[in-house]
Amino acid sequence: MSLEAAIRELGRKGPRCTYSVLYDRLTPEQQDELDACMADVDLTSSGIAKGISSEWGLQIGAHVVNRHRNEGCSCGAR
Repeated sequence: MSLEAAIRELGRKGPRCTYSVLYDRLTPEQQDELDACMADVDLTSSGIAKGISSEWGLQIGAHVVNRHRNEGCSCGAR
């Protein structure tokens, strides 16, 4: 195994990230809507977090959204 492969494998161990736990609680329609927002580079992580809170009543921090977007979370990002 290469060093990079080993590091990637180690980085994905541990509990699922908060974003993934929240995502699994959403309806398929909400998941599709959130996927589109996450893929839109014009939307900020802060704006996405605020939208999730105001529209769906679910709490998530902008730092959690940002970390998931940048594949820096424990789930390895979707």
